[in-house]
Amino acid sequence: MLTSLLDSAVWVYTIMIIAWIIVAMLDLPYNRQLAQVRDFLDSVCRPYVALFRRYIPPVGPLDLSPLAAILALRVARYLFATFFGV
Repeated sequence: MLTSLLDSAVWVYTIMIIAWIIVAMLDLPYNRQLAQVRDFLDSVCRPYVALFRRYIPPVGPLDLSPLAAILALRVARYLFATFFGV
């Protein structure tokens, strides 16, 4: 029960980070729905990814901090499951 809930939360947050990256690349003028989605994803994902952005500088035009954030999320989930045996 707890494992499936944790897996679902990690999966949803990973999808939200990926969607945040994709929506940030789209620049459609005068699209209110996309702007609302962008604002929501930005408010949810930016604080977590900013933790990694401090320590991982961009490599040219590529920002690798979302990748590190997703990887850290997966590792934390694995460590939680291993430590608590769920």
